[in-house]
Amino acid sequence: MSGGEPVLNRGRPLLLIAWHNPWPPRWLASGGPGHTQGMPREVGADGRRDFVAWLHDNGVSEEDVMDLGPAGITTMSEALGAWSDAALFVNRCEGGTNLIAMEALASGVPVILSANTGHMDLIATGCPLERTNIRPACVPLHRRRDLVGPGGPGPGINPYHQWGESDADEAAEELLRLWEGPAEAREIGVRGREMVISRFTWGHFRRLLVEMLRGQPGPCQNS
Repeated sequence: MSGGEPVLNRGRPLLLIAWHNPWPPRWLASGGPGHTQGMPREVGADGRRDFVAWLHDNGVSEEDVMDLGPAGITTMSEALGAWSDAALFVNRCEGGTNLIAMEALASGVPVILSANTGHMDLIATGCPLERTNIRPACVPLHRRRDLVGPGGPGPGINPYHQWGESDADEAAEELLRLWEGPAEAREIGVRGREMVISRFTWGHFRRLLVEMLRGQPGPCQNS
């Protein structure tokens, strides 16, 4: 599951779900060429594009695709919660905390996360790698290998420093575990939703920021 652009850091060997982006030129700037053939054709005056035909042209059967069309965040959340058994994020690198993963968590979907970069904030809060007695709110992938560029390893040399390639077998094992244990999967989904709503909202981080600023010398201290 991902935000839609077929880019290297997202780590998808196959684009399973595509939704609409109103800025087609972004496609050319985000890694589409070289990974896929052509661009989705525009089929409506509203700018809607034919993703199903485009995926078919790239070897994905039309029977394996569902295009929801342009959909708001509430509709997407309802669809995720009703139709998804799990959300798998094998991202090689996340510059932030991964908004799409947080949206899946907020929808009550059990989320599997690669253990690297921006995902580590979610993992540290909801499913620590040390496997403590905390009841997990997400599922981390433990097995990974580092990505190394042509210049070799190390910060400042390797453009992929701290990136990670998740183990496909482990991802499949965790998906199967959630599929075979629906009760456990539902509990993980509920705890994930509670974690995001209580710890990862704009309001929560706004309060943290204000508290931090009030602790520093300056105009905010007495406001």
